[in-house]
Amino acid sequence: PAKHVDTGMGFERICAVLQKKDSNYDTDVFSPIMDAIGKVTGKKYGAKLDDLNDVAFRVIADHLRMLTFSITDGALPGNKGRGSVLRSVLRRAVRFGWQCFEQREPFIYKLVPALVEHMGGVFPELKKNPARVAEVIKGEEADFLRTIERGLGLFHQSLEEAGKPANAKRYPLEVYGCPVIGDEIVFHLHTTYGFPPDLTRQMAQERGAKVDMEGYERLMREHEEKSRGKETASQLAISSSVPLPETDDRPKWSGLTSEGKILGWIADNAFITQGALSHDRKGAGGEELGPVGLLLDRTSFYAEQGGQVGDTGVITTPTGKFTVEQTVKVGNATVHVGRVTEGKVEVGQPARTQVDPVREFTRKNHTATHLLHWALHTVLGEHVEQRGSKVKPDEFTFDFSHTGPMTEAEKAEVERLVNEKIYQDLDVVAREMSQAEAKKLPGVKAFFGDKYGDVVRVITIGDGFSQEFCGGTHLTHTGQAGFFKIVGEEAVGKGVRRLTGVTGPEAVKRVQQLDHVVHDLADRFRCKPEELAARVEGLQEEIKKLQQQLKKGAVTDLAGAADKLLASATEVGGAKVIVGEMPAGPEEQMRQQLDRLRQKAGSAVIVFAWTEDAKVGLLAAVTDDLVKKGAHAGKLIGQVAKVVGGGGGGKPTMAQAGGKDPTKMAEALEQARRVVQEQLAARA
Repeated sequence: PAKHVDTGMGFERICAVLQKKDSNYDTDVFSPIMDAIGKVTGKKYGAKLDDLNDVAFRVIADHLRMLTFSITDGALPGNKGRGSVLRSVLRRAVRFGWQCFEQREPFIYKLVPALVEHMGGVFPELKKNPARVAEVIKGEEADFLRTIERGLGLFHQSLEEAGKPANAKRYPLEVYGCPVIGDEIVFHLHTTYGFPPDLTRQMAQERGAKVDMEGYERLMREHEEKSRGKETASQLAISSSVPLPETDDRPKWSGLTSEGKILGWIADNAFITQGALSHDRKGAGGEELGPVGLLLDRTSFYAEQGGQVGDTGVITTPTGKFTVEQTVKVGNATVHVGRVTEGKVEVGQPARTQVDPVREFTRKNHTATHLLHWALHTVLGEHVEQRGSKVKPDEFTFDFSHTGPMTEAEKAEVERLVNEKIYQDLDVVAREMSQAEAKKLPGVKAFFGDKYGDVVRVITIGDGFSQEFCGGTHLTHTGQAGFFKIVGEEAVGKGVRRLTGVTGPEAVKRVQQLDHVVHDLADRFRCKPEELAARVEGLQEEIKKLQQQLKKGAVTDLAGAADKLLASATEVGGAKVIVGEMPAGPEEQMRQQLDRLRQKAGSAVIVFAWTEDAKVGLLAAVTDDLVKKGAHAGKLIGQVAKVVGGGGGGKPTMAQAGGKDPTKMAEALEQARRVVQEQLAARA
């Protein structure tokens, strides 16, 4: 390597020197961004180092650049890895906007066009899809703004508590040198209010305090362990205290069977390399023991990795049969988790592996994931990036970066493209090459976070329109997949969607199920399948008309009942006491009648009660003149609701309650009359 000295004099600093500026942020590299922030926030940048508003300008400008470039390159805010860094950076900028510029709505996304205009000439990739970048930032801002006020409230309260003697007992000032915000507060701010721990630490430092990061990290580890849950029996079976021998698992790519030799098995955290393993293996107390992990020198079984599930099947030796329930990877060893089901197997015996033929359906699905990935890129855009997958024999899921649900038209086009490639029966070729050579292939995809060795396996379909690093099992021709169908879509995280797909017989089965539903509905509606949509629309219109008629009828019934109550109302001190039972009806219509009587009566206390679905509904209203004299609908309704085993409350002029005992409704109404009359008489 060339000998050099890293002076730290980057592009921005060179600009500052050439333009004779005291700060990078005073140069023309940042000035258009500073101007844009000023226009959006209504503030002005003063270029002062010790002014908090100017600090906010610099933080937002710097973080805006990082976010826009990162999201353009395919990164998305999230909870792990690079995603957590983006989220933390964005939320720091949002916090400064909230505290310094009083920004209560998303605003950083509005700055993206200014940045793209300023830097898009030198970095043309910024111009590809700036609207999507702005959409991602806006969504993240909105999420944090929902909780930031309560989170800041908790932070300030905790900061006050940190200076009190009770907190000093745990975090002595003579040891820490300043007040300390406890680990539980930092953890709570993170998990409940979305405050990244480094943001909490920064806010504490601004106020001369520290945070207990060591304790926070311990709590997060405990939280993650609880989230993962207990280990499965299979995981327990493969724990080994010694290194395991490497397995030659190359036969997994060429077929379902292979010949190998038994090297030993893992049981009770030990790797056993001598003796025999019997089908009637039992513990010291005679109890049946759990599965073990059998190791061979060579196998055709695929160990779960890269999103593809592990194989099941059987391993036979001259003296017994071992049933494989799961296959996992431990280091470079392939471990067959299961138990002896016939006879016994011995160390050193020759063994024949036989993978369950169901793996052929897994191969169909795995090749389909590659076709799906290509189709999503084609239909949705280059921002699509695989975020995970689970490839099983009966179906597969594919997680990818995208900001919102796919439309039906987009899903239909993706299906069409994938099936078109299947019908063309294209070659699926697997090649091994150096990682450096593989990365030079046009359009090849390798995935962030995955670890690759010096030699990688590349799956190429057709003329190379799809090329991906992949160690899974695949078809030799796309036509072997048969048919592809999307059967589900959902969100699995911020900016991450999940498609569920099926191929081959399972895809045919799903289509037949849908066909059955369509024809069943067509029979019920007595129309052709293609006429169903029109029939449903017609029925929806009929239902709307009927609902309107029912509402009119309900209003008429309720109005008549309300008028009867008004006619029979008593009067105390010039105010009417309107209390009684109403027929069940929509709550909105009930409130309308309450308002109507209140206006019609002039001065009144009104209490409605009704029963519906074995429950009691209560509404009360008091006219403004009586409220001034001390009457209160909320207090009144609370007393009445207790009689029917319920509760409620509200404003002085209007209140609502409910109860569980309809048999006591008459008693509740009588209580209402008595309370109202006593209150009005006392104020007369």
